[in-house]
Amino acid sequence: MIIWGSRGVTSSIAKGSFHCPKCDQPRSYEHKKVRRFFTLYFIPLFPMATLGDYVECQTCKGTYKEAVLRYDPKAQQEALRQEFDDALQRALVLTMLADGSAQEAELQALATLSRSYGGPTLGPQETKAMIAKATADTRSLAQHFGALAAQVNTEGKERLLEAAVRMAVSDGSLQPQELDTLATMARALGVSDAHLKGIVSQNTPPPA
Repeated sequence: MIIWGSRGVTSSIAKGSFHCPKCDQPRSYEHKKVRRFFTLYFIPLFPMATLGDYVECQTCKGTYKEAVLRYDPKAQQEALRQEFDDALQRALVLTMLADGSAQEAELQALATLSRSYGGPTLGPQETKAMIAKATADTRSLAQHFGALAAQVNTEGKERLLEAAVRMAVSDGSLQPQELDTLATMARALGVSDAHLKGIVSQNTPPPA
């Protein structure tokens, strides 16, 4: 009697180190491939097809797609930090411009707030460059801040809105156009109207 059939055979095709998402640490890995082999008397003789491949952490034994080898948490964190900084600068600029052209007091406030929130020190040329960059961004506020919503925690969202509110009141009053801009940012970030109202209240000076 001739006994033939097929079965999957797993083999290691590469080894190295990577950042394991589960361990959240650098770990050793094996890149494994699974192929279907033709068997005769249960002995695999030759491959028939490739069934797939995966990366296995040698510490936690978690398995991942090959793309995990390109996962660089430091680079992703830096990219997120840069995106957050760009969003904060854009929040300042678009809030400043919401009620029309910027006044000298608002330009000074833009420089002060940028520095206080960890941004660059702004001279006249740097201020113009920041305004030009923010206004040249083709994304709507909803698109820009919506893209950040899933990546930024509550504290980060509050920080963005707080900076925008402080910019809005830098000329002494909060205009309807500025409130509309703030509301658009808040909705995109998933911040409720009540939460936004609290942020506005905390960062608006009491009337003289």
